[in-house]
Amino acid sequence: WFARSVITPSVSTSTALGDDDDEGFFWRTAPSDRIQGERLGQFVLNRLGKRAHAESESTTPVKLTYVYAEDAYGTKLQEEISRTIGGRETTGGSTKIPLHDTFIDQKEYGMSGFDMVVQKIPYARPASDAEEQTGASPGGAAVTLAQAARFLAETRPDVVVLISLDDTRDFFEEFIKQSAANPEADLLKNIDFFMSDGGRTDTLTPLFGTPDLIPSFLFGTGYAARDTKVYSDFKDAYLTDSEAVDAWAEHAYDA
Repeated sequence: WFARSVITPSVSTSTALGDDDDEGFFWRTAPSDRIQGERLGQFVLNRLGKRAHAESESTTPVKLTYVYAEDAYGTKLQEEISRTIGGRETTGGSTKIPLHDTFIDQKEYGMSGFDMVVQKIPYARPASDAEEQTGASPGGAAVTLAQAARFLAETRPDVVVLISLDDTRDFFEEFIKQSAANPEADLLKNIDFFMSDGGRTDTLTPLFGTPDLIPSFLFGTGYAARDTKVYSDFKDAYLTDSEAVDAWAEHAYDA
């Protein structure tokens, strides 16, 4: 076989890239989602343990729901988070999580583990203009983000992991409507949300206009530049050559 060099300014963090033997030709500055999946999975696991302890008098397992884009980014990141959480499936359909896999102190919480039920909801991202012209679909999922939000309002899981991109607003816009329609459920306070780095968007700011519209627990991941001399030198050099500073200058993975 022969290798062809391709250089692109776009960033792909999918774990699907780099898995095959590339003879050393594949290289990227951004870390793969294996790192993000591990870190986010650890925080989700810790939160699940705390929810299980808070509801220790109940025999009902804690409920975890993944909502993720059915593409290389969403599917692979969901797999990495799930791998980190781990656990052992039981005959009843739930997953047994030993407490030593979490950050929680067993003596403090007085339990050795907890049961968890997992629901996965892949969704289809909106088609691009090119895909609409050709009739192609961005994924085979049957639901939209808005439909996923309505489903969660009905099933009311304890923890939701949302793996989305610039369409994140669609989910929360519908979920806020569902919360207003079901005030007795207090959905924004009773469901914990975790978001991946792709969901960081300014469009959420006006959506969460008042404190009562902000979920009580909303945790997200994102790569940020460190405050080091190397970064300062890089930023100064970048500003020298470019007057228009965008997010890349502040959050470049290799800055």
